[in-house]
Amino acid sequence: MDLLDANVAALNEVDSVLLSRIRETVSVPHLEHNDAGQLVLRIHRTRVNLSLPPASIELVLSRAEEKGAPPRVLLFGVGLGSLLDAALKRWPDAEVVAWERDPVLMGHALARVDVSDGVRAGRLRLLLGSDLLELDAEWRQEVSEPGKPSEERERGVAPLVHPILKQFYWREWDYLVGQPHRPIAAICAGTLFVDDLSEALMSQGYATWTLDLKGLSVAAIDREIERVQPQHVWSINYTLGLANLCARHDCPLMVWEIDPSIETIQSVQEDSRTSHLFTWCGAHVNHWQKVGFESTHYLPLAANPERRTPMNLTRAETDRYTADVCFVGSSMLGQVVEFRNQLRTSIGDWLRRNGRDPQHAGTLIEAMLAHQRADLRRYVIPDLVEGAMPGFLAEMKALGTRFDPVMLLGELAAAERRLSVVASMGDMGIEVWGDAGWRAVQKHGVRFRGSAGHLEELNRIYNAARIHVDIGRVYQLDIVTMRVFDVISCGGFVLADRNAAVLELFEDGVEIETWITVEELKRKCQYYLAHPEQAREIAARGRARLLREHRIVDRVQEMLKRAGALDSLDRRE
Repeated sequence: MDLLDANVAALNEVDSVLLSRIRETVSVPHLEHNDAGQLVLRIHRTRVNLSLPPASIELVLSRAEEKGAPPRVLLFGVGLGSLLDAALKRWPDAEVVAWERDPVLMGHALARVDVSDGVRAGRLRLLLGSDLLELDAEWRQEVSEPGKPSEERERGVAPLVHPILKQFYWREWDYLVGQPHRPIAAICAGTLFVDDLSEALMSQGYATWTLDLKGLSVAAIDREIERVQPQHVWSINYTLGLANLCARHDCPLMVWEIDPSIETIQSVQEDSRTSHLFTWCGAHVNHWQKVGFESTHYLPLAANPERRTPMNLTRAETDRYTADVCFVGSSMLGQVVEFRNQLRTSIGDWLRRNGRDPQHAGTLIEAMLAHQRADLRRYVIPDLVEGAMPGFLAEMKALGTRFDPVMLLGELAAAERRLSVVASMGDMGIEVWGDAGWRAVQKHGVRFRGSAGHLEELNRIYNAARIHVDIGRVYQLDIVTMRVFDVISCGGFVLADRNAAVLELFEDGVEIETWITVEELKRKCQYYLAHPEQAREIAARGRARLLREHRIVDRVQEMLKRAGALDSLDRRE
């Protein structure tokens, strides 16, 4: 604490505004300690140890001083401060600028590394978030021309890129070293799909900037937008408050809904005049327009062929990932217990308020699931809920409940359908990649292969397996899943859930194969295992169609066109 107090005192003297920005951070659970007590960064399902080993620090420093001690240093990513501490001690006469995107990490660094003397002396300047935009043009030019001989520079700038954080801060690095004067698109931090969206926007001539909605206060978010001045704010899925935020700054909001949500959005009391919402589910268009988003359009998912691509597998990779019939995805069992408990509580409370026995909640849930279980091709739960509990949905809406009971039931039914289809394929030796919930169907002959890494490992699976089965959620039998696009992009053969959406995007039997009943699915698996050349031909035609029409960059162009922004850009393919 003495160390932190010393740094805080120095910052308070030199840059009190920066100190207040660090202090106003919203607490989010993206940092945690591992069993060894080390701080770990959690990104989606990945845990990254932020502690830099001495050898890694030495490697970064040695590369920076290949032509001698640098007079100026730009540290890109402060992290826990160990690299900053090493640079300050290694080059005591150098002018150092240290940037960090995450104010929480900046706070941790101030508690671990003594920077008070450097801050007071003016040889250390700390930058946070959008401060990077104000970095002197001379510094930016020096950093973006790493091949330029040092003797040709008036004053050399040595970039020190944090070896761990560089994989998460790549958008800001591209802004720093890329083509200057590009329009900026602010991308709300979130799912892995955000990276694909960013790359597509960059291909259209934008620089992209990360906007952390969960880790910053409202005031900090407002300040970031004011300083970044983005052409648009982009978000994968909608977050309450985004429309008002963008309307305040008269900045267009571009939302691409790609995932189902169990949370209820009955009414959006926001200013959506600058908002454009695109949804992968045609049935959602009317809903979003009713809750206030007039500019809502259907936009199917797509693939990033730069990320999902055919691969030449090694012999070891082929042995590891080959399967005759394969499914990759969640069993959904990990969440259904919680959903069932939430339903039992809300239905039980409704029964009690209506003078009925709350213990019957479980019976009602099971009865509705049994009806849905009997019809795996038609989603009947919304009608079942109203029929079994008249007035229940209206009462839940009036109470402003957070979770949509129809969606909770839909998730339970979706898990049942997925498990049922896979279990029925056990006699064909189907192999599944995903969560441990799949162990529940191993008794039917299903082979559980473990989890699948989202990046390279998923590519290997999509390349290696002979037939990929697509099993959508029972309440989403009117969409084309990301699985379908990604398998096709990798050159794989997929048997997709047949619906109007998939038949609109690909020609059935020519560019894709589809199924409706489990019997048809099994029959087609047997046929294409016996005729692999036909499967390869269909996969090749499907990929050609995807490369023409169904890339993520194609969808981004469509969104820009709808927003009236496409013609204003000098596009780069």
